[in-house]
Amino acid sequence: MELGLTEAHLEEILLALSIRDYCSGPERDRDRDGHSPGQVWDFGKRIQGRDVYIKLTAFSDSDRDYAKCISFHFAEHPLAYPHRQ
Repeated sequence: MELGLTEAHLEEILLALSIRDYCSGPERDRDRDGHSPGQVWDFGKRIQGRDVYIKLTAFSDSDRDYAKCISFHFAEHPLAYPHRQ
């Protein structure tokens, strides 16, 4: 809400993420204990002149692959982008 983005804007931003936006991961998704194992990935994107932290989880369930955005907000700490020059 603080970003003032619509769902369509959020979807556009998420689908446009690239290796240049990668910050860290994969790590084990601790919230999927007892379910199919998942992975958590951290990304960042420059929006409105500030870094935005984006956390995604990817997992498989019932022979289908899923991706879910679990966090999308202004970064609280500086983000590192290892694939940017």
